Amino acid sequence: MKRIIITISLICVFLTNMQGQVDRSLKFTIEQQFFSSWLYFRLTKNPMFSEEIRNPPRGEMRRPWQHLLPPEYTYDYQPDIKILPWYDESLNSGLGFEFFGYTDGLYIIEKGDGITGVKSEFNVSILERIPVDTMHVNVYDSIFPFDNRFLVYVSNSGEIGFYSGNIGWDNWRNLNMSRGLVGVAYIRGVQFGLQRLRRMPDEWITGVRENLPQYDGWDFAFADRSFLTYGRLLITAPPNQAPDHLEFLFYSDHPQKTGDEEGVYYEFRYILPTIINDISERRLEKRKLTPEEVQKMRETDLRYFVDPWQRWEVIIEIEEEME
Repeated sequence: MKRIIITISLICVFLTNMQGQVDRSLKFTIEQQFFSSWLYFRLTKNPMFSEEIRNPPRGEMRRPWQHLLPPEYTYDYQPDIKILPWYDESLNSGLGFEFFGYTDGLYIIEKGDGITGVKSEFNVSILERIPVDTMHVNVYDSIFPFDNRFLVYVSNSGEIGFYSGNIGWDNWRNLNMSRGLVGVAYIRGVQFGLQRLRRMPDEWITGVRENLPQYDGWDFAFADRSFLTYGRLLITAPPNQAPDHLEFLFYSDHPQKTGDEEGVYYEFRYILPTIINDISERRLEKRKLTPEEVQKMRETDLRYFVDPWQRWEVIIEIEEEME
């Protein structure tokens, strides 16, 4: 048995290393384009800047570095980010089969809060660059939530486009993916840690449409996991318009999310339009439910999208005690 376990472990390590390989020149290209695009988005979609700064008169250049980073943050610093070939976690469950193969050319970018720059020097004795200084900058993080994961697509011709995260999204036609709701949410959802996306059963769709008339005629799917809720997440979009507008919805009485007492339920909607003037248009809205709406939530198909936070927090506490 030990021999089998060791063999499996070695295979897992090998596969992880294979998944983690990114060509050095490609990594550098993605890194540079990501950083400039991220700063550009931070400047032009920031409602705290004046319109003149965000959209200067013709002939004047936008200067994200000048407005967002301190003077000592020079080009000698490179952003501390990870770039890995994207391996969708849901493929492990066997529920990502309809997208198998579509991960070619897709890379996930991960970073911490704000941005950390690393200054390095080339060490001749070891023929490697070694860090000599780091600088961390918070860049309006409070109005750019969920800012740690991005998805970039590199075409066969080397063109780069961004499709998930707090960054300008490229035209969906440039991505070799379906325009269907599940396919679009599969990509956009990387920012929010969506996993195990599935088409919604017809009987659920009927129940949801009856109880959410504002979404009558919209397309529906759901995810089993996300950063937004411990339970299922309802995914919806206007018919055939998923690349232009997505919404995520769930219900919760978690005091840390609602700011209210346990047992007081709120509806949470994360609205994600593609074309925006400022970041406030991609936003989380919460609304307190009436007693009648709470009863409807509990007795109808909406119950599938209630945040089961108590159960999961108990499991987490038990695991922490066992460590």
